[in-house]
Amino acid sequence: MSPTLLAAWCGTMAVISLTPGAGAVASMSSGASYGWRRGVWTAVGQQVALVFLLLIAAVGLSSLLHAVPFAFFVMQLAGAMYLAWIGIRLILQSFHENQMGGPGRQAIPATPWGMIRHGFLVNATNPKALLAMFVITPRFLNPQEPLMPQYALMGACMVAIDIVVMAGYTGVGASVLRSLTEPRWRRRVDRFFGSLFLLAAVIVARG
Repeated sequence: MSPTLLAAWCGTMAVISLTPGAGAVASMSSGASYGWRRGVWTAVGQQVALVFLLLIAAVGLSSLLHAVPFAFFVMQLAGAMYLAWIGIRLILQSFHENQMGGPGRQAIPATPWGMIRHGFLVNATNPKALLAMFVITPRFLNPQEPLMPQYALMGACMVAIDIVVMAGYTGVGASVLRSLTEPRWRRRVDRFFGSLFLLAAVIVARG
């Protein structure tokens, strides 16, 4: 893969990563719930999902999703349902806000492993991630060169780009947490992020 082609692909991935979507909402809500140091584990889970999707593309299973559109639809629907479930939990939780905790602490997993799983589920069924891995990425490959080294290089660059962006979104959420001193504001943040998750669910479902 030529440096020019790799640079073009990295630029494309950066634009996709920076565009607000389900991943950004998940990162910000985790930051708002637990702060940057703990919330960033959600971003780690998102990277695990991207590597997983890239591996699927590398072994050729992405062609199955193109051949069987229903499989792609099922993944979309599963992602939308998960986002909606998180959104509803956040909104319901806002009516029973824990006086000692930050916003979202019950709806969003508290452990590093739980947040990694949360980030993975968000990105593994995110149409934006599926489009990037299965449709856009193959077009940048050089068929005259071995494919696996190209996928490995692209995967490393992709994780480097996206982890920085999602960590930044986590920081935005964490800044919200630092400013919350009253339960009523925590309730409003829960409802705000719950609404964003529901909006993301609608967007994902519509594809």
